[in-house]
Amino acid sequence: MGCFAFWPTPYLDENEAPELERASWDDGEPVTVDGVNDIFFAVAFDPDLDAEAGDSVEFLWQAGPYLVDPREEREEETGDQIYFYSFVELPYDPELNGEMLSVTVYDVEGADDRMSWPLEVL
Repeated sequence: MGCFAFWPTPYLDENEAPELERASWDDGEPVTVDGVNDIFFAVAFDPDLDAEAGDSVEFLWQAGPYLVDPREEREEETGDQIYFYSFVELPYDPELNGEMLSVTVYDVEGADDRMSWPLEVL
């Protein structure tokens, strides 16, 4: 007969992905680019954000095969939630016609959320 020992299983916090709460357009909605005021935004939050531990989110914008640098990013605290804002200005480029504009928000543990829009360049 053997001896059995049972240790308690350590509780591991499951990482929750950040969420894109809203953006310039609804996910999947076609976007017209005309070279005038082609500024896009996205707002995200992380439900399990631990700002005291240095937790944060990052945005990655992509237009077709190109990465687009954010024009501005900022945080805003509302009650007990921190919202993250990212803005990009899309350069006018007829070669982007038919491509997708996408934004991905991810946290330090790699969990992410994504929205995409088909581009129509005039």
